[in-house]
Amino acid sequence: MRATTGDTPADTTYHRQSMTEPWPKEWEGTFDLVHARTALPGVGTNPLEDAVEGLVSLVKPGGWTQLVEMEGQGVGLREKLTPMLEASGLVNIDYKITMTPFGALVSDKIRATSEASLFATAMGVSMTTKMLPPISISREDLDAMPPKVIEETNQVG
Repeated sequence: MRATTGDTPADTTYHRQSMTEPWPKEWEGTFDLVHARTALPGVGTNPLEDAVEGLVSLVKPGGWTQLVEMEGQGVGLREKLTPMLEASGLVNIDYKITMTPFGALVSDKIRATSEASLFATAMGVSMTTKMLPPISISREDLDAMPPKVIEETNQVG
């Protein structure tokens, strides 16, 4: 798929790729930088190790892999990811935690985008969690989570 926005360089292309499917073989070892943002929760019930291995396989030797994932509120992949990244052969593994304002804490200019992004993330977490083995959160609470997250975020940020 070719980008259509005026700000995108002419030599840039975009492709849709599920985190649950193998990456195209011709992409392996061809990227200087592999950047994935909030993609790993998209693996659903598939092994997280497979998704991480797939992402790492895309980067050239000497290149960089950058994963941006949520930390906090019961979601924390960092402790799981570090050993996986080390096992895949990566070196110089580091992390940085950045606070991102949402809801009441953002400007009016980006509030709608912020809310839509957060709602989509909460829906993904809710739907994925329903596919996992039984946990202590009820289905009703999972269904109520996305609108509850938005309501709370709009009140307190």
